[in-house]
Amino acid sequence: FTDGDSNCALTIGIDINDEDIDVDTEFNNLKDIMAEGTISIADRDTLSDGTVKIHFRGKDKTMTDDAIEYIKGGKAYYALLSVKNDYNGINDLLELNGTFEINAAGEYYDLSNVKDGYREFKDDDYKVTLKIPAEWSQIESDVTNELRFINPTDDISALSIGIYSKSASAAAASLAQHDRDSRDEVTNDNNVIVSEVKNEGGRYSYTAKYQGGGRHSYELSDVFFENGDYVYNVSAQAKTLDEANRLINSVKVETLDSSVVGTLLRSSDLGSGSSVKTIAGGKMTVPNMWDTYISGTLRDSRTGGMLAVSYASGSGDRLQQATDELVRTIRNDGHQIVKNVSSKRVNNRAYYSFTAEQKNDDGEIAYATVYTTSINDRNYIFSYVRNDVYYTGSVDSEVEEMVYSFEAE
Repeated sequence: FTDGDSNCALTIGIDINDEDIDVDTEFNNLKDIMAEGTISIADRDTLSDGTVKIHFRGKDKTMTDDAIEYIKGGKAYYALLSVKNDYNGINDLLELNGTFEINAAGEYYDLSNVKDGYREFKDDDYKVTLKIPAEWSQIESDVTNELRFINPTDDISALSIGIYSKSASAAAASLAQHDRDSRDEVTNDNNVIVSEVKNEGGRYSYTAKYQGGGRHSYELSDVFFENGDYVYNVSAQAKTLDEANRLINSVKVETLDSSVVGTLLRSSDLGSGSSVKTIAGGKMTVPNMWDTYISGTLRDSRTGGMLAVSYASGSGDRLQQATDELVRTIRNDGHQIVKNVSSKRVNNRAYYSFTAEQKNDDGEIAYATVYTTSINDRNYIFSYVRNDVYYTGSVDSEVEEMVYSFEAE
């Protein structure tokens, strides 16, 4: 439970373990966490039925944390309160957290909205209601007309809802076709199957089956429909298509008054065109779908692909040798070279490139395409990494043009 303004948060939960929880270990773990601030309470009691109750309270410059935990066999029941020190109701909240019990008797009121494992969500501004699994979380965003929910336990399942003003160029049919074609263009034809758009009573939809490694194996359903002056885009991805459609079918909408709501544009459609970005001591022409991620790295908002740029001292006559040495290092690290070193001359400048396949213990597969060139006694390295479901997609050639546009300052 939160107040909605980041002033306070109360979490109640149960941890279940296969074996009995060691009380001393649990007590010390809580102590270590609270020791990051000033500890004011550190109590441990054994109740008449053998349940152990632990109570900690700690405070730093901005927040007060209060933790009450009951340990009984392989279960730990806890109430965690975090509240800003200057919050007016801090004492009331601390008193409330102190009432947490696991063996209480008497009359109860169920404060949760979970029924049969699902929680009802309602957005009053855009009059959208839906049912999501109880363990899911909402991803907060400054874009109010786009809602997104994820399953934090599997890194796969997600549901998103977008509401946009309808126009001649932004109708349900045209947006569905645009998004279908865009998805098909950026993905790998060998392990992503994108269906054609179908129309069922004014609901335009397509599906995509991702057959990548690890968590990149899932199915997606993308639906567009119109209601009043707006187009709704409801998209879900899950381990199965049935599960994705079940999430989508729970979404209900009411007609909005456009004189009150106003015009709503799709943020993704504002990313067309390109701009010049400063990176790694140079400048590069970059499509507006790419953003600065961290220093020296750009991220593609469509695919999550990363382009990192770096340099080291070096001369052009040793560029090929330096590239070959880089390939040997990558091979020695256990990665496979799937495209050997090739050379190309662009704008009177020599470039070398190769592609390596990278696999991790979770079965995920990524591909790194590396470009090297020499400018002003520096050897520049451009490393473009994307997941297997996007390898060979249209963004690959887009990145190549970005690399060739780079100019050192």
